[in-house]
Amino acid sequence: MRRRLGTSLVAVVVAVLGLLVGGPSASYASGPSVHAIQLVEQGPQPQWYPWGYYASQSSCLSAGAAYQADPNIISYKCLKLTSGANAGKWQLWLQEKG
Repeated sequence: MRRRLGTSLVAVVVAVLGLLVGGPSASYASGPSVHAIQLVEQGPQPQWYPWGYYASQSSCLSAGAAYQADPNIISYKCLKLTSGANAGKWQLWLQEKG
């Protein structure tokens, strides 16, 4: 029993010193926060927004191309709706800078 207690005490002291000095336990604890800091430094991410409905794919694509002249628009896409009030129409989505 005495030998186990001594070994356990040594393990606790080593673990505490590792945390204080920045040993392996400390590096593991700081891992997730490093990623959080990087996300904050990068700023807002680009977002997709629904923009309008068009009767044909070509009219949707030409509208998207016209909006891309705006420096805040990164990209655009047209999706055909298959259900709901606008079924059969094309919906324009614009991706804006964050």
